[in-house]
Order: sequence, then structure tokens, then C-alpha cells
Amino acid sequence: MLDRLIRDTQSVSYENFIADALLPDASAMKLIAIGEQVNRISDETREEYPHIPWRAICGLRNRFAHDYFAIDNAMLWDILRNDITELREQIAMVLARVTSDRTH
Repeated sequence: MLDRLIRDTQSVSYENFIADALLPDASAMKLIAIGEQVNRISDETREEYPHIPWRAICGLRNRFAHDYFAIDNAMLWDILRNDITELREQIAMVLARVTSDRTH
């Protein structure tokens, strides 16, 4: 999901992003879904990776889900430009470790 979010937004300017009738909403919904998935990660896994902002991810999900009509496109854009790629790398590391642990 993170890969698709990055792919869908990386070549778009801010002006085109906010002018698009669907892209901001779709991006926010993907972030909500990511937050839902993070909510399901065990406390033990979260404690193993304290550098990942688990609470912030869940908090963003809650903010977007409960106040959907007040989502600030500038804030959403900032997240897409400055946080998503790093989050994808961090999550990939966690998934690789979890997958490796399951096969050994």
C-alpha cells in the first residue's frame, strides 16, 4: 500500500494534487488503512522498533478517520513528501525480520 501511495503521488505537483478530485481523498484513505494495520501490530514488535513513530501513525489515522472532512491538504502533502518513503523503508525492515523469524 505504501508503494502504491508513493507511486501515485511522486510525480504530481502540489497544485495538481489539490486540484485533483480524487487523489487527496484516496491518499488520506490509504493513510487511514495504514494506521489500521499499525494498530494491529503487537506491543512486542513495537517495542523492538521504538524508532518507528507507531503512536504518531495511529494518531494520524484517528485524526483523518474521525475528522475526515477537515483534512488539511497541505499537511497531507507534507506527509506524502517527507515521511512516507522513510516509513516504507522502516516497515520493510520490520516485515523482513518478521518473515525471517517465521521461516527459522
